[in-house]
Amino acid sequence: MTAHNQPYIPAYPKEWINPLYRSTPTSAHGSIQENIEKELEKSDIRWLKQVVDSLEAMKAWPANWDSYDSDAPDRMAIESAISFIKTFYRIINLARSMWLPPHVTASSEGEVVFEWWKKNKKITLYITKNDISFIKVNGENIHDMEDGVFSIADTKNYMVLWQWLLS
Repeated sequence: MTAHNQPYIPAYPKEWINPLYRSTPTSAHGSIQENIEKELEKSDIRWLKQVVDSLEAMKAWPANWDSYDSDAPDRMAIESAISFIKTFYRIINLARSMWLPPHVTASSEGEVVFEWWKKNKKITLYITKNDISFIKVNGENIHDMEDGVFSIADTKNYMVLWQWLLS
């Protein structure tokens, strides 16, 4: 916490924050995204590999994958989700916050879904090829829910969402 009781939220290059960012070179050493990929490959983050492997496996899910006439997961949504989870982890890790691996699935509309639980709180993110929406649930009371569109352009959004879950 800072002197004003606000969480410390580090500033990051926009290329780290935008999961749709893929390949703009930033130096002779490659893009920020490529550097993140290399760093993650070096580290011992087994759960991240499992999440990415699960997302890659979703590409083979057919329509009606759940026997309820659900759409097949959208391939571009899967690519966005892979990039997003790596970026989200990186931001949380750099802020030295505790990380909880997400539950990963798909929605009936072909979105990728990440869910986190901590005590009576739950965050669900729905990722499409174009955007990310969220639902925050605090307890069983329907009036303790909040939903909206998650803006990937601002690092604060990642930290505010995460700190809400951990609080």
